[in-house]
Formats: sequence, structure tokens, C-alpha cells
Amino acid sequence: MKQTRWAPIFLTAGLLFTSVGIGQVALPDSASAAQDSQTKQIAVTGQGSITIKPDVVYVQFGVETSGKTANEAVQKNAQIFEGVKAAIKQAGVADADIQTVQFNTYPIYQDQKLTGYRVQNIVRVTYRDVDHVGKLLDQLAAAGVNRVESLAFSSEKMDEYEKQALSLAVKDARSKADALAAAAGVRIRGVVSMTESGAGQPPVFYMQRQLSSDLAAKAAETEISPGQLKVEATVQVVYGF
Repeated sequence: MKQTRWAPIFLTAGLLFTSVGIGQVALPDSASAAQDSQTKQIAVTGQGSITIKPDVVYVQFGVETSGKTANEAVQKNAQIFEGVKAAIKQAGVADADIQTVQFNTYPIYQDQKLTGYRVQNIVRVTYRDVDHVGKLLDQLAAAGVNRVESLAFSSEKMDEYEKQALSLAVKDARSKADALAAAAGVRIRGVVSMTESGAGQPPVFYMQRQLSSDLAAKAAETEISPGQLKVEATVQVVYGF
């Protein structure tokens, strides 16, 4: 009879203990985690930048010709471009650094009548002698180039520079977070989240102009200054405390 009385009491006590254990351990932890994620955070924006000297310039230029027929315009263009290609090679540009980006043939109308055709042959050249790009433009003009579409100074080590700027941005974010934490009398525990807002690309210097071989021969050497480029990065960091 004693065993029959104590067995239900033992089982009931075990169930009560389990129930109390779950209530006391799981629920406060969940509530605490939710509270920490909502209130115990510092969000900052970090910025980093470095100044670099460009080591490459991308030059986009071409030859524009016209003729009474499309074939005549194309032949004129091809003839001039032979001299242009020789000038490019003379400037030390490799075949791998020359890319055709446009080749267009347009009809020319005057008073709604077809009077001829215009052909544009535009190429993009990667040029690494950035301090003498003005001289290159003069050589191209003398060879027959009559259109310069754009110049874009950049660096072939841009990935490396962007990483340096990002590293500085992260350090800047931590410095700001430490200052805020010190002012509030708390201590940073670690990073909750981090988002890269992107590294800023250097500005591109565009120019569009018509060139004349006669003017290029008489004018002084064209001066183009590469200057310096600024690579920037921004990060959004959330720290826990």
C-alpha cells in the first residue's frame, strides 16, 4: 500500500520540477536576447580614403570620314586608320591594349535628299605613360584622328587601393564607437553587423573635341595633367555593448 501511495507523488513532483525548470531557464534568456538586440547597440558610419597617383589612362578616340557612297566613306576611313594604327604602335601601345568600341555608318541627308554617308571608327586605348598623354593626342591628330571622345585616368591596382580605403573606414567606425561608448560609460563587446556601402571610384575626366591635323601641327604640345585620384570607402557598423 505504501508503494501505491508514493508512486503518484514521485511522478507529480518530477513533472512539477521539469515545468519549473523550463519556465525559469528558457523564457528569461529569450527575453534578455530580444532586449539586448533592441537596446544595447551602437550604430556608426565609418569612412576611409586614400589619395593615389594614376598609373593608366584610357583614351577613346577615332576617325570620322564621309563620302558620296558608303563604300567611299569606309575606304577613306580605313586608309586614314592605317596611319593612326602606326602612330599608336609608335607610342608603345600593344595590340592587347587597343579595342574597337564603335564602327558606324550613317546616311547624310540634306533637304530630305540622300547626299552621302558618314563613317565613324572609334577605338579605346590603354595607355600607361600617363605623364605624356598630351603628346600621344598630338601624334594621333597628326596621323588623322579627328575625334577624341574621352580620357579616363585610373589605376590598375584599384582593387588593392579599395581594400586599403575599406580598412581605414572600419578603423574610423571603431574609433567613433569607442568614443560614444566612453561617453556613455559602457564597453564595446563586439561587432553585431557590418555593411559595406561601397568604395568610391575615382572621377573620370571626359573630353569631347574635334581635332584637325593642320591645327595639331601648328599648335603647341597639348598639356594633360593626370593629377591625383581619391579612393573612398564607407561602412555601416553596429556594435554591441
